[in-house]
Amino acid sequence: MATTISNQTPKSNPATANEPAKVAEREETKDDEIAVTWREEEPAHYILQIQSLPFLLENLSEPHVAFEAFEACGYKWSLILYRVSENGDVYRESENGDVYLSPYLRIMDIQHLGHNGKIDALINFFVYHQEMNRYITIQDGKVKRFSANKQESGFSRLMLPPKFIDRLNLKENTCKFGVEVFVVNPEKEKGECCCSILDLHLEENTVTWLIGNFSNLSGLKCFEFRMASSKCRKRLKVETNCMCN
Repeated sequence: MATTISNQTPKSNPATANEPAKVAEREETKDDEIAVTWREEEPAHYILQIQSLPFLLENLSEPHVAFEAFEACGYKWSLILYRVSENGDVYRESENGDVYLSPYLRIMDIQHLGHNGKIDALINFFVYHQEMNRYITIQDGKVKRFSANKQESGFSRLMLPPKFIDRLNLKENTCKFGVEVFVVNPEKEKGECCCSILDLHLEENTVTWLIGNFSNLSGLKCFEFRMASSKCRKRLKVETNCMCN
């Protein structure tokens, strides 16, 4: 799914437009925990194309802007861009005047979180580099938990807008953001357990029995025994008409 923002007043998502930003409820990720890689493929779930980045930053009169909801992995999500200062305050400039652009992802349909009221997901954010014609992938490899008490997750103080514009060599001040979100659902996982025969306690799992009067036996004989918590049966077929040299 793709959304385009041009030289018009940005429209916030109605589900979040009137809600105050709660920094304390958003998980913080340290700078040294963020992994940045490159890739050519477009984000699979959502792309936001901004045709006038300075205009968007100038019109961020609210602490954040939430964009059109999109669906991924059976849930609805919304990309949110915050302006965060050096000390973590939303839309409050620090002493040196630095304000960071911070992407967050918000789950929109918390009423569909299931019986336990929470889901876990992996999030990848993307920024398109026009000169390189590739996407910068931003992630920390951590599973994010979403619930009614924690509806957002992302990266605070990720990039300074002036440096962001200069480093990406933005043409006509346009840029693209992207999101991928993958829900981790352990309840639906399937697997198997393997072990080496050396790991088995052979002494404990060995059964020995004495067969009396063996030379006079004939036909099919059954012997029952227990192995761990299982009841087993051993069948012994005796042939009496064999010839031996």
